[in-house]
Amino acid sequence: MPNPFKNYIRTLIPAKVKEFVEYREEDRYMVKVYSQEGEDLLVKRIFDHLPSGFYIDIGAHHPFRFSNTKLLYDKGWTGINIEPNPDVVQLFQQHRPRDINLCTGVSSYEQVLIYYRFSHPALNTFDETAVEKSAEKPISSEPITTQSLKSILDIHLKNDQKINFLTVDAEGLDFEILKSNDWTKYRPEWICAELPTLDLKGALEHPISLFLEENGYTLFSKLWKSCLYQKVPNAAP
Repeated sequence: MPNPFKNYIRTLIPAKVKEFVEYREEDRYMVKVYSQEGEDLLVKRIFDHLPSGFYIDIGAHHPFRFSNTKLLYDKGWTGINIEPNPDVVQLFQQHRPRDINLCTGVSSYEQVLIYYRFSHPALNTFDETAVEKSAEKPISSEPITTQSLKSILDIHLKNDQKINFLTVDAEGLDFEILKSNDWTKYRPEWICAELPTLDLKGALEHPISLFLEENGYTLFSKLWKSCLYQKVPNAAP
């Protein structure tokens, strides 16, 4: 039986608000995406069977924006977020309280590098070549002490902790970061890295792909620039 009072209340709601709050059939088919290129949807599908796991997010940038690990965190996972931008550390502490959130840079070895900051934080980088090629000019720069990935994991990773997913997005330094790992000790199941090439042939021949292949990984999938690598069963570096 129609409810006159309910219908009257509905007439008082502005049309735009009503459109926002009312159920729409197409809403049933919407999915959340946080990654820049949809990487998290592919990763979520790969780990759909795994209710909990562990990730390492290097160049994490933001707990939500362009995040390859937010969907995994919502799923119940935990991990280590590494980001040299001090402006977002508190955001990670607030929105990723289960994670280890580190404000540091990663490079081949412990050293002091100049960290260039842009008005668009996703462009922040230690890579001078990336700065020179950027259409934007950095708004500031500061020296920051970086560490190797191996040294960070030696300190913060438990001895029996399995790494399910490693994602690296360091605006030009992805290769240096990957080379700084101890591949005999720390072997993620899956790796996501950004390559400056759009075609598949270029991705297969890129030094990152060749390096990971030498260490027992194979290129599984390619998005716009991001490439996803899978550890080959029983392969050793």
